[in-house]
Amino acid sequence: MTNLSIETSNVRPTRKLSLAKPYADYRFRAVIDWISLRIVTQQPSNFDTVRTRMGIPYAQATDEGPGKAATEFTIRIQEPTSWGSIDKTLEKFTHDHPLAAPVEVTGIEIALDAYSRTHDRDELVDMVARFYKFSTTIVSVNRRTSGEGKYSSQGITSYPALRERLRKGFNIYIGNNTDPVKQHMYVKETTHSNNATVSLKAVERRARTEITLIDQALPHFSLSDWQNHDFTEEADFFKYRKLKERLRPYCNPAVLLIDQIGEKRIRRRECGGTRLYSINTLADTALNDLTYSALRELTRRMNA
Repeated sequence: MTNLSIETSNVRPTRKLSLAKPYADYRFRAVIDWISLRIVTQQPSNFDTVRTRMGIPYAQATDEGPGKAATEFTIRIQEPTSWGSIDKTLEKFTHDHPLAAPVEVTGIEIALDAYSRTHDRDELVDMVARFYKFSTTIVSVNRRTSGEGKYSSQGITSYPALRERLRKGFNIYIGNNTDPVKQHMYVKETTHSNNATVSLKAVERRARTEITLIDQALPHFSLSDWQNHDFTEEADFFKYRKLKERLRPYCNPAVLLIDQIGEKRIRRRECGGTRLYSINTLADTALNDLTYSALRELTRRMNA
């Protein structure tokens, strides 16, 4: 695909805004960022015991009684490496606190990461902008960029403005906080460790797009069912379009400036009828194959 570049007078990019990058410059990997579980114990305990025993940052009692005693807890396990690692985390508590019901999954966040092979931050910014602009699945009309600070949120108005916000460290959020399905796209440059924010090494930084599934949006509720899950079933959340090599001349400025063009939705044809995708795009089979392979590899690792 031919590289298409633009510069605008009101946005000062650090370099030209390339809409076509050779994917050989990137390494792709899918991970589970976190999984939220509901456990029910036979005998009362408290959230601090659950959290400390399992060595997890978050546990909440959902039926807390006198003395903070409870039998039902929601816990969150960060970055599990396999279903076996989740079982081992649970066993740190359940070996002497038997459960009264099967473990249930209440939420999960699946992330697709693209690492720059040369650790180039601009390449990471480019990929996050691409994740948004060409995504075929956008789960909400509530689409915004946001950073630190109460009043930092802004609507997304154009591709150059979006890339400039990403370059400054802002994140893309899609969906409301209470929605069962949400998306999040950003350049991941920090992580949390012992209640502190830690900068990642250059080799660990990546362009990330995440999908969060809560409650009724989950394909399974039982943890045992998840242990047989094929993550390629979530491939539709990580599918993309690309611009055609030959665009009609009068379309060039618009398709380069527009912030989102890949979404699968009903569009009217000029000659009548409807289409699902922009006439200026076609499936990005190269990127879609890479994301599908990353999800397939995630399934293999989780079952290892």
